Amino acid sequence: MWLVLSKVSGYLLSPLPFSMMLILGGLMFGGFGLRKTGRFFKFCGFLLLFACSTPVLERSLKSGLQDQYPPVEISDAPTASMIVVLGGAIAMPSPPRLEVELHESSDRVLHAFRLYQAGKAPVIFLSAGNLFREPEMQSEAFYMSSLLQEWGVPEEAIASEGDSRTTYENALQTLKFLEARGIVDAPVLLVTSASHMPRAMAVFRQSGINVIASTTDVSAGPDILTGVFDFLPSVSALKGVTAVWHETLGTWVYRARGWL
Repeated sequence: MWLVLSKVSGYLLSPLPFSMMLILGGLMFGGFGLRKTGRFFKFCGFLLLFACSTPVLERSLKSGLQDQYPPVEISDAPTASMIVVLGGAIAMPSPPRLEVELHESSDRVLHAFRLYQAGKAPVIFLSAGNLFREPEMQSEAFYMSSLLQEWGVPEEAIASEGDSRTTYENALQTLKFLEARGIVDAPVLLVTSASHMPRAMAVFRQSGINVIASTTDVSAGPDILTGVFDFLPSVSALKGVTAVWHETLGTWVYRARGWL
């Protein structure tokens, strides 16, 4: 239940829905004759939506997360006992989609494949369940495994679990797998998106896993401004700021639950 509540509250408090609620609240106050209050709420709503849609704010916020664990060249990555890949990496084959499709976070699977090809670890461990279980749908880990095998990774070099639905559960399932193999203290390479890496690293370390960040899916871009368009709203910038808000809220929730 808490998972559903956290997802719903996170959505309602994200930039677009929260801005809309402020604007709607302003319209309601105005309808009841509270015009000054109504104008204030509408102004705050429009200002928040505009600010959160600017590339300059997106770049600043994303850099604050992504600079904590910068990416490393594959050749410079350390060797480890295994490569752990977190879910959220592929578009599932749900109708009308017939096959697995790649999107931005699919860099996680590709990065793990490259690490394996470079001999950085003998095993790829996929920790990826489905947020909402569907009877006829396999876990995301299953489809990620199929994709890696299609690229040439041997089946025996892939292990997976399809029960985890959160980063916290990813860490617990990874720890369980390490314990079963008797290598709890062995270092593992953690592969996830740059914006998600700070929270993931904190959770895995809290769980007692000897984890090394192997960052991918970096999207912050250069620090220099490129012109007036950096200050004009865009859908992609709003999406990026929303992603940062998701990570920030996730960190607060995890800290409150003692998972960090």
